Amino acid sequence: MSTSLSSITDFFNFFNLPISILDNNFSIIYKRCYEEKEQQLFDELNIIEDLKNLNFKPSRIQLDYEDDITITTILFYDNKKPMFLVIGPYKSTDTNANFVTNSDYLYHLTSLITNILNINSANITSPVVSRAIDYIEEKYSDSITMDDICSEFNINKCYFCSVFKNKTGTTFVNYLNNYRVEKSKELLQSTSLSLLDISIAVGFNNQSYYSTIFKKFVDMTPLEYRYNFSK
Repeated sequence: MSTSLSSITDFFNFFNLPISILDNNFSIIYKRCYEEKEQQLFDELNIIEDLKNLNFKPSRIQLDYEDDITITTILFYDNKKPMFLVIGPYKSTDTNANFVTNSDYLYHLTSLITNILNINSANITSPVVSRAIDYIEEKYSDSITMDDICSEFNINKCYFCSVFKNKTGTTFVNYLNNYRVEKSKELLQSTSLSLLDISIAVGFNNQSYYSTIFKKFVDMTPLEYRYNFSK
């Protein structure tokens, strides 16, 4: 077992958590703390088949089943190969369970795991950054500010700026603007909407600013891009 996987298992030795580690073919290569009840749930819920159907990126993903049963999965990279850390199944309302049931507690635990993995892998994205990127992808057409993100997730602004740039290689504003520009390219290619309509549709407050940002990232104006694409 490589260094990063050993770090995970050492970490979980301090907690009575049911965990398994899957390789990039979704085969289980490590499992611990699975008593009969947890193992039965794991098999009955077809958890591995559900994981195969997900569009993973380096992040924390939670799957909820009936009767408040939940699993939490983290995608990470070990020796440049994708691996999956599965926590659970656990029951969020079972106060008598002998494993973690509090979602806030579990979130902090997965953050610690991410930090452990970051020692050995530059590809893993922190949960804070993953949540921010998901927020951008969902709400890019709205007016989004860094204050909105920090308020939404109760994150310190200075910490957020630092960790976001560290994990993405760019600032939050640049990432947001670039994402909006990429979405606007789709509209420039597939519709005859005016530049004003496109700029508003992707979240820019005016056409002039949109054109300036577009040229910054694409090195041509939106009209030039549309013309070149239509040739």
